Amino acid sequence: MEDTTSGCDGRMFIELFTPDVPAMARLFTEVFGFHEVRNEPGFVTVSSKSAVVLLNDGRGLPAGHRFEGRVTGREHGNCVEIGIAVENIDETHARAAAFGSGEVSGVVLQEWGVRDFRIVTAEGFYLRVTEPTGAIRQIARGSEAIGRGEADGNK
Repeated sequence: MEDTTSGCDGRMFIELFTPDVPAMARLFTEVFGFHEVRNEPGFVTVSSKSAVVLLNDGRGLPAGHRFEGRVTGREHGNCVEIGIAVENIDETHARAAAFGSGEVSGVVLQEWGVRDFRIVTAEGFYLRVTEPTGAIRQIARGSEAIGRGEADGNK
């Protein structure tokens, strides 16, 4: 099993609670190119070069946990936008549309000059799939410039 924790000070991960962990894992691996690094009943971890996503069906939550009994499959992502940067927006959009999980918008050129599209999963997670910005490209290269405020020319 791959060690995904070494050298992770300040790195973020997200954990999504979903009643259908295998379907959500397939969305991340088949559409976004993540790799499965852990698979247990009701719990899967997928990762890319710069992100780790934990997928949990909630069955193993301890008594009294904030999410206990709330993993219903409806509106889990209410008021949260999860951004995923991809190198080829058109190919990723085609895979997302063919995947058939949730609502997939068309690709749009935003007023800030970036093309993106949105997916609302069956559980209500709101995913913004976008071309990488300068800051995201620097993170992908492992640059520390972002911490110094140098991303996107903001020196």
